Amino acid sequence: MLGRYRMSGPSSGWLWVLASMSVILSACGESAPVPLSDSDVLASVGDDQVTLADYRRYLSRLPAQARDDVQADRILQAIIDEKLILAECRRLGLDKSAQYRELVQNETRRLSLAELYRREGIVAREPSETELAQMFATSPYSKRVRFSLLMVRDPEKLPPLMAQLKAGADFEELSMEHSQDPRILMRHADMGYHRWGETMPSHEALTRKAFTMAPGQLAGPLAVADGHFLLRVTDVHPVSLELERETISRVWRQRHLARQLAVYCDTLMVRFEGSFDESGLAALRRVLPATGHPVSDPQVLDQVVLSLSTGQLSVEACLRFLGEDGDLVDSQETLRRLLTHRVCREVLMLQEIGRLDLVNSAEVKSGLVEARRKAMLTLIRGRIEGEVAAPSLNLVRLHFEENQEDYREVGQVTLRRLTVADRAAGERVIEQIDSGVDTAAIYDNFVQVTYPLPSGESELARAVKAGPGRVQGPFAEESGFVVLQILQHRESRIPDFAEVQEAVTRDLLAEERSEVFDRYLAQLRADNTDIVEIHLDRVGRLRHG
Repeated sequence: MLGRYRMSGPSSGWLWVLASMSVILSACGESAPVPLSDSDVLASVGDDQVTLADYRRYLSRLPAQARDDVQADRILQAIIDEKLILAECRRLGLDKSAQYRELVQNETRRLSLAELYRREGIVAREPSETELAQMFATSPYSKRVRFSLLMVRDPEKLPPLMAQLKAGADFEELSMEHSQDPRILMRHADMGYHRWGETMPSHEALTRKAFTMAPGQLAGPLAVADGHFLLRVTDVHPVSLELERETISRVWRQRHLARQLAVYCDTLMVRFEGSFDESGLAALRRVLPATGHPVSDPQVLDQVVLSLSTGQLSVEACLRFLGEDGDLVDSQETLRRLLTHRVCREVLMLQEIGRLDLVNSAEVKSGLVEARRKAMLTLIRGRIEGEVAAPSLNLVRLHFEENQEDYREVGQVTLRRLTVADRAAGERVIEQIDSGVDTAAIYDNFVQVTYPLPSGESELARAVKAGPGRVQGPFAEESGFVVLQILQHRESRIPDFAEVQEAVTRDLLAEERSEVFDRYLAQLRADNTDIVEIHLDRVGRLRHG
């Protein structure tokens, strides 16, 4: 049975037909349906057919956990939508655009390199538990660092503040009095715990510095994009391997591949008879951007740095290869390694790809089918969403007012905490504090921190949610035992608009872009109802199995 359905408007579709037909089909007899083959056609969009093989390929692209939950008719609708969009891309000539060619060229290169790596035995593998544990133990991912900040825009204000800190002034109090960053003031100078890689790129230098410090240490001045900072580390807390297993596994695989690539680069350098001219290498280092000695002298720029069996690379050519990475060079040996890797990646591997004709290999051609599909979908979505202007301040404010709960901050607790080796050590600390002997010296070892209020009902969670008071504990936690004293609770709150304006703007823009694309898709369906045909009997059998 073949069905052809015309949409009545831009918001209608044919899914209701499939839903009703499935009821009818399920009532028609008890005999087992004939299994479908990959070549069976489920639907047509003009001359473009949707086969069971197409359906299964689309299904395979979905996350594994979602495949059992998604309905067959919804998958088929998505495939038809995609074919309509691709046809529209071709009608608009997007598949002939320079941007499309660039996307496909980049993907061709990526697929060709992947095939070259496969043939050379450069493959990723999973680390053993021992390898993973060894890398984790020596990596910054094995800890979280909590620090406080003080920021001023005028660097001349920092020396007197640093003098006060050296004289014993309280860091947080000075920060609350002098900091010119509302985010610091809002958090009472305490920036909380940070895992490696969590900080915004513009402030990455602050976190990197904090990970080299011990609790109580002060660093600064540190200049970043929006000011000059003083930084004090307040706590360093171990992190379990389980919490970072996915991240550290990815890093291990990347490093493992990098080691294989380094060996392959050495092989290529031998194969192409690569040799460095030491005087040319020295001349290159002298004119790198990091040295501050740019040169336009043709004699220097033409000096040979690297000779290969297929040609020579001059200082000028090497500068183009290195680009901004030239700033990372701290020695001639570092420059040699960096240039070797870059030349192998940008020249020698591409020559190997050409020699082996990998672009025309079955693996690359198969990958390019998917790459072209993705490129056109990316272009049409970008074209449609690009028509959405940034929302006005009034609209952003209105969106915030209507969705304030989405931006609510969790409650927080400020406390002093001390990590101890075991329960007995914690009990001794509390006994000494209760006795009133040398309590000042003990409190100097405590670290003041701010946590989100916990939601659990463990002994430690109940203690953290209790009101301010005496030192409590010891309590067991992931890395040992702690004693703590609650200082202050801050209730959950909805922040001021100015504090979250950037996030609200981003959310509203994404929402408007999604709505525009949905309207475009609905109109596209409405305009093409006469060319969409669905084989309802086959779809019904598909729904059965």
